[in-house]
This record gives sequence, C-alpha cells and structure tokens, in this order.
Amino acid sequence: MKQLNIITQNTCDTTYINKAGSILINTHTKKIGLIYRHKQQDFSFPKGHQEENETPLECAKRETIEETQRDVEILTSLQIQEYLSKKGKHITVHWFLAKDKGPTAQIIEEDLKHDLIWIDFDKVVETLSYDNLKELFKSNTQVINDFLNS
Repeated sequence: MKQLNIITQNTCDTTYINKAGSILINTHTKKIGLIYRHKQQDFSFPKGHQEENETPLECAKRETIEETQRDVEILTSLQIQEYLSKKGKHITVHWFLAKDKGPTAQIIEEDLKHDLIWIDFDKVVETLSYDNLKELFKSNTQVINDFLNS
C-alpha cells in the first residue's frame, strides 16, 4: 500500500488512516509498558493517529509520550500492521520499539493521558486486550529480549 502524507484519505468510499505506536520497555526493570484506557476498558500499547507532515517515527514517539507521560527513545522499527476497523476503515499502524527514559517534563493534556502499567515480560500476551497486539508482541519477542538484555 502506498504511504500517505496525510492522516486520512477517502478513496472509493474507503477511509485510510495512518497510525503509529510503540512497545515500551524499561531496561532496568525488564518490564513492558502497557496503557490502560478507561473509556475502552482495555490494555494496549501506546499508539495514535499520524498528524499531517509527521513521520511514523515522530508519531510513535509523540503518542507514546502523550499517553504514558514518559520520555522515550525509539530504538528500532518493528513492523507494519494493517487491518479494517469495526467501522470499515483501513488502518495502517507503524510499530516501533521504545525505551523508557523517565518521566517527561512536557505538559500533557489530561484527555491524552492513560494509565501506564508495567507488566512482566511473560504476562504481556495474557494482559493485552486485542489479538493483533498479542501477535505483534509474540512476533517480536526476540528483538524485545535482545534490547532488554543488552
């Protein structure tokens, strides 16, 4: 699929949405950061909509900082997932691996924040709410382990 330079594009009655997010790791505690979204009552990795003129990497970093209130360093690109939303929108998500750098000094709007929950590596799959995120984690366990143990 051709990469879009804007957040959404309508083509033949199909809406395409670009997002980016990260799997957040803490190399000191060896834990994985998940967000708990109260509105959806789910556990997820931080991610969100790509803004106009923003790269997927920039989006992943911004969204992770906003949703977790933690500064992060993007370590590597992981993969791209594509799926149809319940409303029939074609979603493309660029996933990255990010390292926790501690609390952010940025002022984050309250409606952008979610609860950050640090989970043991072996509990991540059973904690995540969505199958596609479970598969994302499972397919990247070696890369995540390599960075956690480096």
